[in-house]
Amino acid sequence: MGVAVTIAALIETLPMLFFRRIVRRWRSGTLLKVAALAFAVKSLATWLAGGLGALYLAQCLQVGAFALVVPASVYYVDRLMPPRERVRGQAYMTVTLTLGNVVAGLAGGALLDLAGVPALLAVGTAFGAAGAVAVLAGAERV
Repeated sequence: MGVAVTIAALIETLPMLFFRRIVRRWRSGTLLKVAALAFAVKSLATWLAGGLGALYLAQCLQVGAFALVVPASVYYVDRLMPPRERVRGQAYMTVTLTLGNVVAGLAGGALLDLAGVPALLAVGTAFGAAGAVAVLAGAERV
């Protein structure tokens, strides 16, 4: 798992480094939608991975997932909110991501203990798909 996480971390640095160029070509709302889909596909690929090679390939999908969602959310809030509300918007985004991670960690740990890895990956994939649907339906094109 250490190698898999390392692959994901290395791959996500390039889009983050070149995000200014990326956001000139595509809107931040569109990039959030791409990131949501990439998270869902990455979850599915991880769940279906039959071995280490497939797991490593699944981690390569990080290039479109976390690598886009962090900078795109900053640009999205900056473009969506009026100037006097941008700090509040960034704070809400940070709180939302943090609470989501805390709840996912606690619930995921409990599910892992109760039902095991396959169930955890299945539920993670379902929530990834539901999140993608929510972002596709709700993210504006700004």
